[in-house]
Amino acid sequence: MCPQPGLNNEDVSEDCLRVNIYTRELPSKITQMLKPVIVFIHPGGFYSLSGQSKNFAGRQYLMDRNIVLVTFNYRLGSLGFLSTGTKEAPGNLGLKDQVLLMRWLKLHISRFGGDSSSITLLGYGAGAISITLHMVSPMSRNLFHKAIVMSGSATGQWSYQKNVFGSTPK
Repeated sequence: MCPQPGLNNEDVSEDCLRVNIYTRELPSKITQMLKPVIVFIHPGGFYSLSGQSKNFAGRQYLMDRNIVLVTFNYRLGSLGFLSTGTKEAPGNLGLKDQVLLMRWLKLHISRFGGDSSSITLLGYGAGAISITLHMVSPMSRNLFHKAIVMSGSATGQWSYQKNVFGSTPK
């Protein structure tokens, strides 16, 4: 379950782990050249918005290029990032959703005309924080090749909490 509260109530749904793949043409026997892939990780402070948000104009601006554009949802808020330090709530499920998507893309993006050896992560805000975390995570190693990071970093003050277990009421 991963409700995606957006800028309006129509964006909220429990059926939300989705991926959108945009391409101008699917590969055929005639067109064998694979295209670079851009994976957009949406902003929203890890608690709102989605890869389906109508307020992001990615496909309108990028589909005139010879690329494959991927947008997607990941679990947000407590469903994606709650951690109790136990196996029942290990935390960072939202980031693990992102890793799972990247693994899937490595295996299947060529079926949509994408080049699995040319995957660029693009994000701002929480998306940029996610990307900088993937840049240092062993779980994300070799799953992407380039990164475009805007207005966010894993070292920024709001991207992590100090002493979470010590400050959480028991």
